[in-house]
Amino acid sequence: IADYLPDQQLSLEKIEKWINSFLVELKQMKPIIREFNKSVLPYLKLNLIFSLLLDADKSDVVVRDPSFFRERPSLNGSLVDVYKSKFSFPETPINHLREGAYKEVTQRAINTDERIYSLNLPTGLGKTLTALSFALKLREKLSSGHRIIYTLPFLSIIDQNSAVFEQVLQNNGIEISHKVLLKHHHLSEISYKTPDTEYETTQAKILIEGWNSEIIVTTFVQLFESLISNKNRNLRKFHRIANSIIILDEVQSIPIKYWRMVSDLFYDLTKYFNVYVILVTATEPLIFDREKLVNLVDKQYYFRQLDRIYIKPRLKDSLTLEELASQLQEFVDEQKSYLFIFNTISAAEKFYGLISERYGPTTFLSTHVIPRERLDRINAIRKGQYRIVVSTQLVEAGVDIDFDVVVRDMAPLDSIIQSAGRCNRNSKNPSGKGEVLIFSLKNDRERYYHSYIYDPILTDVTRKILENHDEIPES
Repeated sequence: IADYLPDQQLSLEKIEKWINSFLVELKQMKPIIREFNKSVLPYLKLNLIFSLLLDADKSDVVVRDPSFFRERPSLNGSLVDVYKSKFSFPETPINHLREGAYKEVTQRAINTDERIYSLNLPTGLGKTLTALSFALKLREKLSSGHRIIYTLPFLSIIDQNSAVFEQVLQNNGIEISHKVLLKHHHLSEISYKTPDTEYETTQAKILIEGWNSEIIVTTFVQLFESLISNKNRNLRKFHRIANSIIILDEVQSIPIKYWRMVSDLFYDLTKYFNVYVILVTATEPLIFDREKLVNLVDKQYYFRQLDRIYIKPRLKDSLTLEELASQLQEFVDEQKSYLFIFNTISAAEKFYGLISERYGPTTFLSTHVIPRERLDRINAIRKGQYRIVVSTQLVEAGVDIDFDVVVRDMAPLDSIIQSAGRCNRNSKNPSGKGEVLIFSLKNDRERYYHSYIYDPILTDVTRKILENHDEIPES
């Protein structure tokens, strides 16, 4: 060092003093670095800039005319109101509650300083349309073209909800175009059409993965991979999340181990990136602090009004699948429909094999059934073509199907409540109330099926709650 700095008259003592000064500076910087590392904000800012660069580069290959991105379709805040006005619904208690909840949400004064909303209503009370309507009205109030990103946990309900949104748009005279409504998940058809152009596959893929639409219906996986990823394909659409209204439907499906991460992410997104969040659920998880949530409805009122089902624990003895199948003749009624929900695909497949030829029209649902066939079976179930359905938990959140009796393998309480939402959903059971039977099922090695997928603390607490009751009414 002395050779390079001849004017400094460096000595060993001076060099040691200079090196030791770094230690002092490092000690001073430690708390700053530690505080910096606590926040995800720097990460989000970097991703935003990187995303803009990536998308500009990719999109320039497909769209040469910049007006494609500037000229965006407008969406009226009253689209769902107009859609609902074109249909008449029977005067039933359940429809009265649905309409009451819808009006309570959509007629409230919107304060744009409020960022995280909660729509917590019982199953079957029309949360999908209510959330969309509120998002459209919020978008209109903001006057800044916020995209609506409607996210769901399962592919089985994406097609269902996307079809509902198409009906809303069509009943308002809006031509269905991918610039208005886009469905995106890893099995989506690679097609992108506007009123003037149908893009070839390579171009369509770029436009789809860039979320070039006003309403995007997608999965939790797509959303969170866009927020937390090191892959260009995922990060490309990160900037679309800024200035958006994110609807997290069936938010209780987010595993508890990710709650802290999700809350940190969305607090910063709402604070710094002009994002609004709407949580939609019948069993609200404690992801966000209660004082930071804006409740869109008086949830206790609606939960108290409903009395559609009884939950009936049958947990005294654990059963194998063969034992459960042999007991069916004791409680299966030929005049009723039954949904069996199991915790693993192997259990569901085995049970289906045990009963499929014994009790009339029966079908099977799981992720092992290809999506197109799965959707066809769900549509057939809605039409009443199957009296008995054997499924995994993929039907427990958001799938619009209705049975007289639901038989559920042991699970955490929120999963049981979600499963119960498929029972007497529309209060049409001629005998008055539906039944949700809870069994504790084990395999040939004496291991409970629920232990393969659920936290034992959650199932143990649930068991202690249920064991003290012969039956539990919905209200």
